Amino acid sequence: MTVSQETKSDQKVAESFKEAKYKLNSASHLLTITYPLIQDQRMFSRILELLAQVLEAGINAALLHAHYTESLPLLKKFELDYPHFVKKKEEYGLSAEELKSIGEVMFLAKKMKEASMEFPRQESLVILSDRLETEQIDERRLRFFLSIVNGVLSKIEKAIQPAKAFNAPNA
Repeated sequence: MTVSQETKSDQKVAESFKEAKYKLNSASHLLTITYPLIQDQRMFSRILELLAQVLEAGINAALLHAHYTESLPLLKKFELDYPHFVKKKEEYGLSAEELKSIGEVMFLAKKMKEASMEFPRQESLVILSDRLETEQIDERRLRFFLSIVNGVLSKIEKAIQPAKAFNAPNA
């Protein structure tokens, strides 16, 4: 790989990771600062959506890094690329609980997008599917997801840190 290709690949990885961190900060701010002030459970849908986007961007950064360093094939669609990430879970130091939580966040975000209705009930947001199946999201569950997503992003960053992309000065 030539120097310009290496720099370009490092930039793509860094951009994807920067996007993940930005969205994580947004989700954290909404959950820890804005929600306690406003107390509107409808914010939970936006927070969950942001957490799913954080995971997609972080996993995309990890897979881009693997693509450039190990020639791992990328299919450009999260659902198709995710199994490659799961196969490399030991490389990132991820536990089975973290992978389960990643799957749960992604499943809930997808379910929310496809939901026919969502409404606040007591201290939670209820998602109602077309088949009248319900799923509840509350502040405690979102805080758990936030901590898991933060940990996963930190582990990914630590694993791909040698890519120089995060410490490189802006040229």
